[in-house]
Amino acid sequence: MSKVFKRLLGLAAVGGAAAAGVIYYLNRSGNNDDDFLDEFDDDFDLDDDVNPAAEREYVPLNAAQQAEDAEEKETQTESAEDTAKAEEKADAADTKSE
Repeated sequence: MSKVFKRLLGLAAVGGAAAAGVIYYLNRSGNNDDDFLDEFDDDFDLDDDVNPAAEREYVPLNAAQQAEDAEEKETQTESAEDTAKAEEKADAADTKSE
């Protein structure tokens, strides 16, 4: 009985290995659609997303200096506007007093 049991167990092991090999071969050879490569084709298509070079804005390397310059220009603009308003008020007051 033990000889028969050993032979059946050996035959089952060989049959299982053969079945696994056939399944592996069929899965490997039957699936050559390159689905994996198709998923990533759109990742490299950046031409639609990129703005023309004339429309691009770049981050300046000396941002602190430019921020100070912009703030200084803004202050000058505000003081020029205040001066212009004061002159207008003075002219208006002069015309009313005449």
